[in-house]
Amino acid sequence: MGVPTLILVVLPLILVWSFVYPDAALALLAELQRQLRQHIIRREGNRAAQTLARKLRIWAAKRRLDADLVEDVINTHKQEIIEGLGSRYANEILGEPSPLERYQ
Repeated sequence: MGVPTLILVVLPLILVWSFVYPDAALALLAELQRQLRQHIIRREGNRAAQTLARKLRIWAAKRRLDADLVEDVINTHKQEIIEGLGSRYANEILGEPSPLERYQ
């Protein structure tokens, strides 16, 4: 069973299923979009948090601040930074979450 045959068989089945069960299809699409949004938040938020932490370390080193204290501040607020910056980036890409997407 090659890829064209798989597409010719599976795609019509998914299409018929979505017409028969539209609520289930919408729920599935909303879940896929939620998963995509969470992936973008984690990936881009982590990237932005690493960039911010690097800039903070450089800034603190120029001012000869305690490196352990700087690392404690970074580690304490890392999750909030990841979620905040990642959410901002995900909203730029995907737009604000839809009501169906918010419902879990």
